[in-house]
Amino acid sequence: MGFDATQARNALNACDNNVERAAELLLTSSTPSSMPSPTPPSRHNHSHNPSVDNTNDDNLRRALEESRMTSQLTEDEMIQRAMEESLVATSNKKQVKSAASSRAGAAALARFAATEDKWGKKTTTATKNQKNKPKPAKKKTSPSHPPITTTATPTPTSYMQPKPPSRNLTIPTKMKDKTKEEQILRTVGRLTPHPRAVDTLLVALRSVRDHPENAKFRTINRDSPGFRSTLENVPGADDLFLAVNYQRRGELLVLDPGRVDVALLWMGISALEGARESEVYREKKRLLEFENAVRGVLASSSLSEVEERQRQGYLRKLSSEPVEGESGALLLHLHLTSDIIKRRRFDGDDQVVDVLHWIGSMGSLIPDKIRNGEWVLMDRNQSPPVKIPCDDEGLKKTLQWVGCWPSGRFELRPNVDEFSGEKEEGVAASNRGLGVTSAMV
Repeated sequence: MGFDATQARNALNACDNNVERAAELLLTSSTPSSMPSPTPPSRHNHSHNPSVDNTNDDNLRRALEESRMTSQLTEDEMIQRAMEESLVATSNKKQVKSAASSRAGAAALARFAATEDKWGKKTTTATKNQKNKPKPAKKKTSPSHPPITTTATPTPTSYMQPKPPSRNLTIPTKMKDKTKEEQILRTVGRLTPHPRAVDTLLVALRSVRDHPENAKFRTINRDSPGFRSTLENVPGADDLFLAVNYQRRGELLVLDPGRVDVALLWMGISALEGARESEVYREKKRLLEFENAVRGVLASSSLSEVEERQRQGYLRKLSSEPVEGESGALLLHLHLTSDIIKRRRFDGDDQVVDVLHWIGSMGSLIPDKIRNGEWVLMDRNQSPPVKIPCDDEGLKKTLQWVGCWPSGRFELRPNVDEFSGEKEEGVAASNRGLGVTSAMV
């Protein structure tokens, strides 16, 4: 490495025979003058020991060899070697617990050994190590240093347990477990808003009551067109048949001759007749008859010459439809029935009478019924819907004044007591439009 034996020996003596430090000192020193001077021999060592010199020479040669090998290693290899030596030293080092960590561990064990939950119930758990562990001697405490006390905290599971169900909670009885009378009354109550289903079931039960020997009346085919149009997906329809002792057999509902119970049939017929007297049934029945009448007016399969001429007359009075996206244009949705909806674009300054002309081009009878008050137009843009006045003054209102901007929703309904008392302030108070035009078209 460029150092003679004297320099190496001086470095070893200066580092108290530490080979690694001596090697570092030799490598970092640049000139022989920077080397420390040899330590003078002690006054007590009067004689020279040759075994010590030999040991120093061996250590010196070993240090020089390691220094030569280290100089040939790359930087990455030196870092990896240093990390390996550090890991070995760490693994060989015995861990020593401090008194503070021991006391903290004992306190943690004490908290888990005796915990008290929110209900005041105290539970204790002890392990074998805690049982066999000798009790530590009590230390005297001075007034300036009071003893540290720990309070038991409730475990999270002590207050996160689900509460037991209330004793007053009762599970409702299933429909099949109720009495026959209750089953019939409950199913008929669900059928009341469906007038067609009520009428069909009433006819079916009366036929079985009057002709119990006829198997045709005691068999219901659920795939037949009549069943699908009136009873399919109606809540309570199948349950009423089952309540009067019908049985399911595939897609059939069959009432065996031995299961015919006249009392149950009378009970079902009486419940259905009572449902027909309810206001809910009457209102739904009026609406159903109204929709059937509208469908009949709109039907164009057999138009007479008079009807065709009247429709053409309404169509000539109708204003031209604006182009989509044109300034001032609006889209009007007209609900004639629950499943028939027509759409057309109007100008914002078109009048309500133009809507009647449009409806008349589809059926000349509808504008006549609106004018005489039998049927009404409802504005569904407002909640609740309000009646649109169709007298001479109301027909002059512009669609934008009514509130149909940028779109509107009109609905055709029968003029029943529910709508005859509707307030018209909702239409009269709408002042967003262009006002009333001077004359009717």
